[in-house]
Amino acid sequence: MTTKRHRICKEWIEITATIATELSMSETHDQLCEVVQQKIFTVLTGLQKQNKLNTQIQRSIRQAESLTEVEDLYAPYKPGHKGTLAERARALNLEPVAMACIQNSGNVNLNKHIKLGVKGLSSEKEVQTGIQHIIADLIHRDDSVIKVVKDLCKTNGILIECSKFVTSKKLSAKTLEKAQKAQQSSYKFENYFEFKGSSRTIRPHQVLAINRGEEQKILTVKYTIPESIRQKFNYTAEKKYLRFECKGSVRGLMLRAIDDCWSRLVQPQIIRQIRSELTKSAQKSSIDVFSSNLRNLLLSAPFEILENDDDRKFINIEKMLDDNACAVSLTYYSKVPVKSRPVIRF
Repeated sequence: MTTKRHRICKEWIEITATIATELSMSETHDQLCEVVQQKIFTVLTGLQKQNKLNTQIQRSIRQAESLTEVEDLYAPYKPGHKGTLAERARALNLEPVAMACIQNSGNVNLNKHIKLGVKGLSSEKEVQTGIQHIIADLIHRDDSVIKVVKDLCKTNGILIECSKFVTSKKLSAKTLEKAQKAQQSSYKFENYFEFKGSSRTIRPHQVLAINRGEEQKILTVKYTIPESIRQKFNYTAEKKYLRFECKGSVRGLMLRAIDDCWSRLVQPQIIRQIRSELTKSAQKSSIDVFSSNLRNLLLSAPFEILENDDDRKFINIEKMLDDNACAVSLTYYSKVPVKSRPVIRF
């Protein structure tokens, strides 16, 4: 009888271990991919109905790897949105002027494009701003320029800094209340109050802890791209878009457009992508650790507790999830009350 019970228990452990390791990984990954692909399909369908879909937008959205990236790309085209700054400038017919500035076709006269009473064209400054937005958008869509920055960020990493969240009167009442409640458990994040690290060397558990601390208003997190990478971006963009013979006000306009492209478009996008990749990798790593721990536990040799010949108690292993911690309940099939069952946490 005992041998039969041992065999059944052994078979159950092997089957459960297989489910824990294979399904927890494959199903979670498949579900995430399916959600992202479903979102991409929905966004592309919506853009097509609005007649806003073109080859460039379609390619950018299809290359998105997370929901955050899809939302960022779709935000300027949502119904009711006024469109990107570059689109508004194009609607004012400023794109030919912007292309003339890039090609440096003689002296570009911006004053003749001024139209009093028209928002965006009422002064030379507004005309320059519109042209600047168009040029910045063109650079931002240039894969050959952006790829240089992405490769450098991936190779060298970016700086991650954390500090304790500081409340101020400028915060909304809801945010302020959340921050005050979170201070009660802020001691859990003391290791990150003066934290500095690189995206290349940060550990998965640190990424998840920093994300939780930021979400709970305990930590303030700042991602910074090294100045050397920005200088490389400026050099690459100027080499491709700023001609040597370009001088005067047009040259100044081109330089401002390159700076605007970096600070408003390129830098925020790359930081969002790096944060998304770090979070996704950390979540996958946490699933791997959980699966490994669970597999080792479930594959341990079955045994029974013998107090005497008349009272045999077999152990049943159950999976439980309590506050994101895995717990294993050792249930004694005997006279032990349910409330007395011990719980081991790991």
